[in-house]
Amino acid sequence: VRREIEELLGMSMKETGTEYRLQKDEYNYLWVVLSDPDLDDLVNAIQMVAQILTEQGFGIQILAAVFRFRGEAVIYWIYNFKQGAYYPFVPQSGRQRDTAREFRLKALLQKEMPLEKDESRWYPMWGMPL
Repeated sequence: VRREIEELLGMSMKETGTEYRLQKDEYNYLWVVLSDPDLDDLVNAIQMVAQILTEQGFGIQILAAVFRFRGEAVIYWIYNFKQGAYYPFVPQSGRQRDTAREFRLKALLQKEMPLEKDESRWYPMWGMPL
């Protein structure tokens, strides 16, 4: 499976210039990690990869798209493909999360993007290779 995904990505990412790598996490899940300095290009590349993987029969295995932002804290916006919505994840040391900041982020962006309304579905994704 890994080789097949590598071949698909190699052909597809040539068009966009987006860099990619495949990496397993601590739970042995395979991640497709994309890098691009242009956020619009990155979003388009993620959509393209999801479409290609779905067309090739891997769609059921796609869990999420994760966008990492760095500032005074590391903030992730996680897109849950099955729910069709985003949610914030702000990890802290010791596998804790900054839920207050997550709720502030939700309040700031709820009119800008489709957000998961049910906070019980805001799953923490520990050990991401990002």
